[in-house]
Amino acid sequence: MRRSIARLLLVASAIGTCALRLEGQDFSGDPRQSEWRIGGGFGWTIGTGPSDPDLQYVALFPELAWPVKPHIAYTVTGHFSRWFPRQGWIAGVLPAGGRLDLLRGRTAPYFEAAAGVAWTDLTELDEIDRRFNFLAQWGAGVRRRTSGGGEWFGELRYFHVSNFGTAGNNWGLNTLIVVMGTRL
Repeated sequence: MRRSIARLLLVASAIGTCALRLEGQDFSGDPRQSEWRIGGGFGWTIGTGPSDPDLQYVALFPELAWPVKPHIAYTVTGHFSRWFPRQGWIAGVLPAGGRLDLLRGRTAPYFEAAAGVAWTDLTELDEIDRRFNFLAQWGAGVRRRTSGGGEWFGELRYFHVSNFGTAGNNWGLNTLIVVMGTRL
């Protein structure tokens, strides 16, 4: 548990440091254009279920975002993850998502949340009782536009997998993940 808290503090400090230079920056893109992003990350479980599994995973997140307002975007996110040391996978889609940009500029902090469905083979865990599950994620990050028109982002997400009470126990698998990526 202490190791998880130390990781969380390290990631939060890194994101906070990236967000220090926010004042006086210009927005240099079309705010009404949809965008594709791809992110990848490393995550770990946080002990909230009965078995407290010590699992890690690597994940890939393709995302499509459509601007709704200048600071708000509707998002659809894919989720593909490989888990270890207990070998397993989760694949799903989060079609009900959104991103709120807190500032406009070359460097912009944001909040993001999404919900969806997934399939998995991690059914032997006490926290997951079936192959079909529901997903929820939320987090905060920083987007940085480069002078060449590209963009990178870094984010800390809370990720939850659960059967939503449809079978057996509903403890859910709860994780934190550090995500880095780019706009395509």
